[in-house]
Amino acid sequence: MISSLHLFERRFLLGVLVFSIAARVLFLLQVHDNPFFNNPTSDAYYYDAQAQSIASGDVVGKDVFFRAPGYPYWLGLIYAVFGHSYLVVRIVQHLLGVAALVVLYLLARRMFTPTVAAVAVVLLALYPVVMYFEGQLLFDWFLTFLCLSWVLLLYQARDHTATWRWLAVGFLYGIICITRPTFLPLALPLFGYEVWRCFKRAGKGRAIRIAGAVLSGITLAILPVTIRNYVVANDAVLIASQGGINFYIGNNPQADGYSARIPTDVGASWEIAEMSLYVERAIGHRPTPSEESDFWYAKGMEFMLHHPVHFASLLIKKFYLFWNATEIPNNLNFYTFSQYSSLLRLLPMGFWCVGPLGLLGMILAWKMRRGRVVIAFVVMYSAVMVAFFVCDRYRLPIVPFLCVFSGYALVVLVDWLRRRESRRTVIPAIVLVLLVLFVNSNLYQLEREEPVHQAYMLGLIEMKHENYDAAVIQFQEAARHGKPIRNLFLHLGYSRLQLGQNKAAQEDFQRELTHHPDSYGALANLSSLHFMNRSMDSAIYYGSRAIEVRPFMPSAYISVGQAYYLRGDLARSESVFTAGSMKCGEAFLYGNYLLGGICLERGDAKRAESLYRSILVPGERSGEASYEAEFLMSEEKRTGIDPPMLRAKAFYGLGHVLAGRKQIDSSVSYFRAATLLSPTLADAWADLGVALLHLRRFADADSAMQQALRHQPSNFMYWYNYGSLLGATRRLTEARDAFEKTLSLRPDFQPARRDLDLVSRLLSK
Repeated sequence: MISSLHLFERRFLLGVLVFSIAARVLFLLQVHDNPFFNNPTSDAYYYDAQAQSIASGDVVGKDVFFRAPGYPYWLGLIYAVFGHSYLVVRIVQHLLGVAALVVLYLLARRMFTPTVAAVAVVLLALYPVVMYFEGQLLFDWFLTFLCLSWVLLLYQARDHTATWRWLAVGFLYGIICITRPTFLPLALPLFGYEVWRCFKRAGKGRAIRIAGAVLSGITLAILPVTIRNYVVANDAVLIASQGGINFYIGNNPQADGYSARIPTDVGASWEIAEMSLYVERAIGHRPTPSEESDFWYAKGMEFMLHHPVHFASLLIKKFYLFWNATEIPNNLNFYTFSQYSSLLRLLPMGFWCVGPLGLLGMILAWKMRRGRVVIAFVVMYSAVMVAFFVCDRYRLPIVPFLCVFSGYALVVLVDWLRRRESRRTVIPAIVLVLLVLFVNSNLYQLEREEPVHQAYMLGLIEMKHENYDAAVIQFQEAARHGKPIRNLFLHLGYSRLQLGQNKAAQEDFQRELTHHPDSYGALANLSSLHFMNRSMDSAIYYGSRAIEVRPFMPSAYISVGQAYYLRGDLARSESVFTAGSMKCGEAFLYGNYLLGGICLERGDAKRAESLYRSILVPGERSGEASYEAEFLMSEEKRTGIDPPMLRAKAFYGLGHVLAGRKQIDSSVSYFRAATLLSPTLADAWADLGVALLHLRRFADADSAMQQALRHQPSNFMYWYNYGSLLGATRRLTEARDAFEKTLSLRPDFQPARRDLDLVSRLLSK
């Protein structure tokens, strides 16, 4: 199609592309070192993590898709080809932004005239929000490019008789749907119109062929996702299961129309397991993903039916906000991000202009029977978004089309004025003024800057990199800006905890509970703090409350179970750990290790062995991990153990099990495996030395026991065992010194006193 352009058009388009490339290079230079560039959060964090998993070879995955898979697989493809590079992703997406200008020009030229196309391209090239989203690890610009390409492909298919073109139209629309499933409801009216249009012009046979081709194309794109969902989870989920909760978020008594906020009666955050638990309690059994989605859709419909006035007012508000000039954030704030780029602040275009002009252009084009399928697409898409909730990134897919209609409106008005048909411009001018006032008003007092959220996000980034002093400064800055957001004092307390400021941390956790009594993180951390301070009653109290809030999280079970253990209540301790093992699955590996120790104490070596082996060969994790910023509150850090150390301890526990069965050779293998995984695990070295002593492998035993003493020189039992080894090898003087060291550390340890007397008598002979 480019070859059909006139020379002037090509030169114009080349100039726009050169400008756009230069602008994007400048933009990358300005933002590449800002704190958000290499630290994706919220949705971007989730997409990045899933894409890395896909690129590493886990292409199929294990669970029903909660979020649509289109963008993670696109991102995973980039990672697989170029490696895990945030810069490369942004370069690729900026190149799509440049390519979109060409697609937009060709589309606008096909719909209207070269002049309209030129104006539309200039408007989009000067639109800073587009460039901003090109640089985000979010599906929205990728989706916008797909939509533009799809509409151009649709117009090309209209001009040709080849059925394969309609197959391609359907397939590309299917790709759009697996990127954002809310496009599915638009398929029937959009393609129904095309089939009806073909029926009127070319007859029934041609219309049937087009319908079959489109349906086949959509099916080819979506069916693999549906089959995959069914195979991995035996659940008939067409694309993803997120639709229901998104619908309820936008339609519930606490909804504001634009925040992706879980209602407080459901839970505290975007934790999938938390939402599943709510549904499980409501329906009486563990739900499948499709049941969960249906449940939330039903709750949203219940709100609509039982509160029609509230629902109507909320719907009006969402419609207003969708067409408002303010860029309402869903992840990062555009206005906040603009602080890092003078280019974003200088580019003049925005929804303040494209919104009212685009609406006027749609009205004029509809009257002239031009671009009706695109107008229908824009109207229906906005209606679907309003049915859920609205924000800047969800509005992005219609922005290029509004640029086209803005160009059409400007060209028509200028043409009327040029031909001195000013009377024809009166009503459109009045409509335009009203639309400008409507789009640029602020009836709901929206705030563009979000200093609390900005400082909070910067604090999370500092915390992620373990810069806890800097994190404290950012969180304190956020706290100074008014009402604190959820988890602010939780993360402030956690950062202070890492700095050793335990008292201040405890106060911050209490402040979090003052504002949010259901904060699992605050409750769990308070439980851990009280456990460290040996306040067992308080540890059990806060831990038990945390378990009630999130019974699928492990750390509270661990602090409560350990508190009961130190109180000597072995039965309750075992009961708590057993419950944690059942509820938390693989996430409870450290708890399983502690439970194994209790089983060994009770003499249940068989169960202990099973628990230890479950740590070494864990099962599949159930459900998706949270992608909330709260993810940074690592459960591993709360429980004080990392995966390599945990595996080492599991090997160590198995060594004890086998030693108890007198299988000393096997126990040596497990103790040695523990030391290889964790060379600083003194207990493993010590017990390896004892096992080798039993096998009379004295030189190896000596080496192992010395390793244990090197790591824990104040352990009286290590010195006693070493003395026993020295005595067995007739190094009596050294044995006497070892037993004396034992008694200096533990004067009441009678076995050492007895053996010291024996060695002393032997030396005196």
